Amino acid sequence: MGKRAMAVVTRPPRIPVVLFDGDCGFCTAQARRLAAPGKISLRSFREEAALAAFPGLSLEECVREMKLVDRDGRIYGGAEAIARTLGLGRRFLGKFAMLYYVPGVRWVAERIYAWVA
Repeated sequence: MGKRAMAVVTRPPRIPVVLFDGDCGFCTAQARRLAAPGKISLRSFREEAALAAFPGLSLEECVREMKLVDRDGRIYGGAEAIARTLGLGRRFLGKFAMLYYVPGVRWVAERIYAWVA
């Protein structure tokens, strides 16, 4: 399940990168919905060398949940990755996505994410 930001454990990308399962049609469709050209890069962690660009991030972690690597190299997963990605890409949805941080909402969002994933 998603965690709060991990320590900076990887190489910072030029623009934030969403790592998703490119072999999963549902995952691919949802990643495309998050797309914000020029603001967020989408990348299947199944692509050759995709994870090599982010030392410290394992295949097992990516299989478990979608990941967002921000410009500082911080890694977010699961529902928090979605909330932060929406915040990066869209003005209105970004404000709506910040509801994730309202007490109790995180718990519910993470459970829903785990059930869907």
